[in-house]
Amino acid sequence: MYNMTNFDRWKLWNRDSFSPDIFIEWSWLTMISSALQRRVWYDNNSYPQFPNMFVLFCGPPGCGKGLQLDQISAFLRHHKRPGEYNRLELATMKACGKTDDQINELVFPFAADSTTFESLTQEMVAATKLFKIPGGKEGESYPHASLIFLLDEFTSIFKKHSEDTVTFLLSAWNCKDYLRRTKNKGTDPIRNQCMNLIAGTTPTELMKIQRNEIIGTGFSARLLIVYAECTKDRDIKIPEPDDAQKAAREEILDWLKVLSNVYGVVRYSAEAEEYLRAWWKDLKRVRVNTHHKLDEYYVRKIDHTHKVIMAMHYSDPGFKELVPVETIKRAIALLERTEKSMHVALQGGGRNPLSPVAKSMCTYINNHPGVGLQELMIQYMDDANMDELNEIINLLQAQGLIIKDHGNQTYRGIKK
Repeated sequence: MYNMTNFDRWKLWNRDSFSPDIFIEWSWLTMISSALQRRVWYDNNSYPQFPNMFVLFCGPPGCGKGLQLDQISAFLRHHKRPGEYNRLELATMKACGKTDDQINELVFPFAADSTTFESLTQEMVAATKLFKIPGGKEGESYPHASLIFLLDEFTSIFKKHSEDTVTFLLSAWNCKDYLRRTKNKGTDPIRNQCMNLIAGTTPTELMKIQRNEIIGTGFSARLLIVYAECTKDRDIKIPEPDDAQKAAREEILDWLKVLSNVYGVVRYSAEAEEYLRAWWKDLKRVRVNTHHKLDEYYVRKIDHTHKVIMAMHYSDPGFKELVPVETIKRAIALLERTEKSMHVALQGGGRNPLSPVAKSMCTYINNHPGVGLQELMIQYMDDANMDELNEIINLLQAQGLIIKDHGNQTYRGIKK
């Protein structure tokens, strides 16, 4: 029998799940990136790229999004360490009926499932820890605030103070310091922060916040949307794990414990860097989905690629070695498979109002001079019917934003 990888063990553990395979694959990588926190990075100390991700499982109701979110949560919440309390505090907490699980801290801190913007920033501050650097000088440590934000419904966090929430999440994805404003104490800096956001939603719910322009291009560029249909038959229950699955679970939990103590820079082999650089320069290979709603995502695809590479590299022993070219190829292949249906998540749930569609279409025509009506129909068929499409085109011409070439029946933007 071949030697199982940790991802093989994860697939074995999820053997009876009716979640689509693509959800199972991404749940593994998001779990690994969450366990790495802000303790490993690609390239150098001046321009680091951290492995944290914002991953959104999107699909119809009942297709197994929540199942994978539950698995990620259960595995990452398994490991705990004693809280930093003195004897009196411990005695008081136990006298109040608190259990060891309630007293001990999670190795991988989570934000509350349902939270406000203010409490989310407070939880990020509370997540700040001093990490003792393995093999470092005596007392040498690294402070970081790493937090996992796992949501059954992604759109729930944008109901109040959405602009502040988006701004904070952008800084957390970028792992940059953030000044938290408090009511009575001015500003409180959050240093060396890092967030992994893992959530689920349906295309209908996602369209609601798009309609209201709650999430802008900066945020959507950082969001890795994994879309899937219900691909497996759903039985009346998921059976109890067998011995092989239980053994796989223990191996995975042991591996997460290993990852809780890693630290340092990630470097690619010369062959891997050369391959990645050649791929990134080839636009046709990089952009496998030309749908206009993915324009912002593709601007930052190289960042997503680095994050996936690091998660794959730390999935098994041997991560102290240089990243081989095979890992680069696997990361690119997974992103290609994911991107082919990514746009579907951004189309469902009805039509957008004509104003946002008109803005988007104007940008598209400016970026693709010489585009014809047929191509516009293909790009915007989910946002507007034929009458609305003609209405938008006439409006943009009347505003002097686009012009029609009657010779070949195409449109181009007008430079101001």
